[in-house]
Amino acid sequence: MRTTRQKTYLTMALLAIILIYSFIDKGFGHYSSHIESVPTTSDLDGLIYFITDTPDAKLNEITGGKLIVSDCSDGHTREGLCCKMNAELELFLSQKTRPSTMGPVGVDSIPEKATFWFATGGAGFCLSKSLLAKMSSYVRNGGFEELGEFLRLPDDVSLGYLIEHLLKVKLTVLDKFHSHLENLDEINKNDIHKQISFSAGGQPKIMKNVVRVPEEYIVEGDPQRFRSLHCFLYRKNCQR
Repeated sequence: MRTTRQKTYLTMALLAIILIYSFIDKGFGHYSSHIESVPTTSDLDGLIYFITDTPDAKLNEITGGKLIVSDCSDGHTREGLCCKMNAELELFLSQKTRPSTMGPVGVDSIPEKATFWFATGGAGFCLSKSLLAKMSSYVRNGGFEELGEFLRLPDDVSLGYLIEHLLKVKLTVLDKFHSHLENLDEINKNDIHKQISFSAGGQPKIMKNVVRVPEEYIVEGDPQRFRSLHCFLYRKNCQR
């Protein structure tokens, strides 16, 4: 397995999902700022969903009723991540598709050596409708969560194993997706409009690790600089 965390994605997204982690010791106040900092437009109505661990009426109101409770364990654990990824994939599959089996398809054995790319959720990845159809038997009824438990691997690596090794579909590497594992301020400002996705944080040695665009808001109101990024790209729709 390649250990370098490369950006691996497939083209053609069906639906945008933002995954929220709510920790036991941090309630709504911890992640409400993250939700409020996500810029939205009428073009995205009905396309963005928020998956969380815990029900929250106020958060559901903020997201326009698009909050989906995953019923997964909270925290950034392998089990919790695979469970949430399973919830994401099942949401994708619920878009006018039908299961081909009554339960998940099991994996009999793991070869001694398997080489495959994996999809980094911190940058985002896209799955085609045809690929999702092929994946459905491994995803339905908690199948992906079971796969991650069987492999003892986190969600992004398990997804890569499913797509590349089990389904024999090659992931397409695109350098226009950007995760928090990169030095985001090194992205040329003149090239920002050509990119597909951005992240923030994740680099302890870098104070902020955010995309380098003019700050349109105070830090408290735009900690990941996503709102400023939205203004930079869509000046006419900038809400200030």
